[in-house]
Amino acid sequence: MKDYKPDTNQSIIYIVRSILEKSEIYIGKTNRQFSKRKQEHLDEARKGDGTKFHNALINTGFANWEWEILEICERAKEFDIEKKYIDKFSASNINLLNTASIKKVQNSSSVLQPIVKRTPNSNTNSDLFRREAGILKPVINLVTGKKYKSLTDASETENEAKSSIRISCNTGAMLKNNSRFAWLDLDNKPILNTGHSSEKVIGLSARKVKNLITGKLFKNTYEAAKEHNVSHTAIHSNASGKSYLVKKKWVFCYLDDSRDEILNKKHSVGLDKLKDKNRIKYIVWHINDLKMENLYKFENLESLSNGLYLKGTSHVKSVCEGKRTHVEHWRVAFADNEGNPVLKKKHHQVAKRVIRQVICLDDEKIFQSLSEAGSNYQLNSGQIGKCAAGKAKSVRWNGKRLRFAYVDKKGKPLLMAIHNEILDTRGKQCLMHIHSGQIFNSLTAFCRKTGVSQKRAKKFLAGEKVDLMGHEFIVLKD
Repeated sequence: MKDYKPDTNQSIIYIVRSILEKSEIYIGKTNRQFSKRKQEHLDEARKGDGTKFHNALINTGFANWEWEILEICERAKEFDIEKKYIDKFSASNINLLNTASIKKVQNSSSVLQPIVKRTPNSNTNSDLFRREAGILKPVINLVTGKKYKSLTDASETENEAKSSIRISCNTGAMLKNNSRFAWLDLDNKPILNTGHSSEKVIGLSARKVKNLITGKLFKNTYEAAKEHNVSHTAIHSNASGKSYLVKKKWVFCYLDDSRDEILNKKHSVGLDKLKDKNRIKYIVWHINDLKMENLYKFENLESLSNGLYLKGTSHVKSVCEGKRTHVEHWRVAFADNEGNPVLKKKHHQVAKRVIRQVICLDDEKIFQSLSEAGSNYQLNSGQIGKCAAGKAKSVRWNGKRLRFAYVDKKGKPLLMAIHNEILDTRGKQCLMHIHSGQIFNSLTAFCRKTGVSQKRAKKFLAGEKVDLMGHEFIVLKD
């Protein structure tokens, strides 16, 4: 009986017998399908779990064993019947493999050995016996043709990890340097499998890489990294879908064994980012170009600002959204996906230039515009505008601090609360000069203005009798 699937209340008692060593057998039981239990044994043997039976499967070769069902029994009696067979074979001159697990042998391999006939009096110290037993496994480099007595010899000579060479022998995969290894049988011929004819490479970082922007292929991430002058880690992270872009201009991916692209969501997002990066985002025209005959297109705010020589870009968004008519005599609109301007109601309205007079509160000079005031003092008109609007206390000019304010229709300054604040930074104490009534935000500001040394001023604060030459002061409470 080759296969059988027991019913709910049934179990299978089976025997596994070596066709090379008739004295080696194993007795087992299962309530699952016989063929599935057999496959489980083979899979566990490949993993090298260390049991005597599984080690024997590996060393003798999977093809050198017979699997046979001894009996179909009631599930409740499976242990007793299995023990009956074990006791029966234990009493005979047979090597029963139903023993406890032994220590797992390092570097064990799942490669199946060919069917061989062992001589009764083999020399246990000979290489032939050790090879037949699976203890010694010669290796060949299929690229160079060089043969090695063992995996260790191959590792030391090739300067490659034993684990990598073992994987190459078992799976047929190539190493990063394109070399490929195989085990040798007793006739010193390579033991090949389907993997030896594929292009599969050991390790994810050794797989072929594609630049999705240029379409160029690379043998591995190291080659791609060298070509693009970036780190191997950056290429690997991007190709495996852990980052969006490399240097903000490339997207990479790995290829599978069929050279198909291995993509995930981040690859798509990265490609969309690059597509959006090169898309026209702003359409600009001059306020005097009423028919929009001369349009200027920009991909980002930086190129827009540099191209139009703008003093700032803070109002660009407001113009695009239709909240303002223009920015420094330029109308700006967002561009749609086809590169056409997205116009709001304000874009169709006449752009009125608002020109306001401004006064310097220090020398009381009145100017017709911020630009005129800026030209007179060689200052940025934007800074003067912030001061005039009450968003800044002053503007530094030739070591001084000038205050500005807008002017109403009668020529009087439009003062904000900030215009009445003291210019000096507030310190620990606020002082008032008794003679003039001037208020100072700090002791340092007082000393700088009056010429009184801080040492004398501090003594005066401490209550000592110090002559301040008419610059006596009092400390104001908060």
